[in-house]
Amino acid sequence: MNTMTNDKLRDELALLHDAVLLSAEMQWQEAKIVLTVRTAKGLRRVVTDGAKRLECSRDLPWGPSHCINNIRIESASDGVRMEVEMQSGDVLVILGNSVTLAG
Repeated sequence: MNTMTNDKLRDELALLHDAVLLSAEMQWQEAKIVLTVRTAKGLRRVVTDGAKRLECSRDLPWGPSHCINNIRIESASDGVRMEVEMQSGDVLVILGNSVTLAG
């Protein structure tokens, strides 16, 4: 799934609860999706290599918020599936080959 162990990555992503999502960028030519978030300790980047899909709504069903509530990640038949649940109730769905956390 990535260069970290699966459990370590899940633990690190869990620490992004309440982080501010600054951007979700699809780097088309490089087949990367980069989420840039601000935490109390500074900027972090969640990078998906071999990006296949980015679904992103901003319907705000629970009301306005720019903070992350939860990140779920699981192995998929063709790589990895990650869901980023925002505190607004919106969910970003990302499919790719691997996920790493930088910063």
